[in-house]
Amino acid sequence: ESWYGPFYDFGYGTSGPEAVAKWGWEALVREIVRAIRLVQPQVLVGRYTGEASDGHGQHQAIGAATVEAFDAAADPARFPELGLPVWQTSKLYQSTDGDWQADEQHTLGQRRPEFERDGYLRIDTGEHDPIAGMSYQQQAVLALNCHQTQAIGFVPEAGSYFYYYRLKKSLVPTPARERSLYDGLDPSLLGLADWAGGGTPSDFSATLETILTEIDAALSRFRPDDPAAAAGPLVAGLERLRRLRTQVDDIQALGRQLDHKIASFEDAILACLGLDVDCVAERAHVTPGERVRIFGRLLN
Repeated sequence: ESWYGPFYDFGYGTSGPEAVAKWGWEALVREIVRAIRLVQPQVLVGRYTGEASDGHGQHQAIGAATVEAFDAAADPARFPELGLPVWQTSKLYQSTDGDWQADEQHTLGQRRPEFERDGYLRIDTGEHDPIAGMSYQQQAVLALNCHQTQAIGFVPEAGSYFYYYRLKKSLVPTPARERSLYDGLDPSLLGLADWAGGGTPSDFSATLETILTEIDAALSRFRPDDPAAAAGPLVAGLERLRRLRTQVDDIQALGRQLDHKIASFEDAILACLGLDVDCVAERAHVTPGERVRIFGRLLN
């Protein structure tokens, strides 16, 4: 998803303080905190660092504010007016790419000896994606070429393509030389138990393990020519998730995570069953609390 803040661009700037003077430091941090609390990520990746290598002054301002927002999002004393539960992201990375102009020399996708050391992570996006039939970098280039307002045009070539990230902050133990953004974390469904905190059902972890078993059963039954066979275990897992959700307080950040997982299960089940639902409102704009007619259509 692409989310946009309320800050106006004002042309090319070379100074971070210049951008902060126009936008306001607290307002800038608040908007990044808003995004963190809404998304609730395990990992946050800052495209910019707040240093001169960021180029644009606007980039420098965003990079510096992201570091403060990482901590502020978990502080209940910061920005309570947002009305969102606080959220502690586990890891903060910063891109090492910096910024560059079209006529400047820049090494793209190559190994960088200066970053082959502790505290930095190398990712090869040239790995093949069997679902898409091309590498992740090729897919990224095709997407980037859609950014036509800046006349971007790259050739989606195959082969290794390296990115480096600096681990700026981590609240979990990690090896000195990481191999993944998720080192030290559990990105599976069981990882929700690590974020749960107090006030969760006593059988929370055991129920998540059962749901994972049902996911594995669905995967083993899935066939492209008969995907409906995988729906049964997914429905069972969905019902367990829904029961868990009723036992978690709405104000807890965990509740939002479970809502997201429930929606993902529903999407997967509908896809396996070949069901599609169209819903169209009779009017494009509706005031909250107002009655509106919705026209629905179920396709099988």
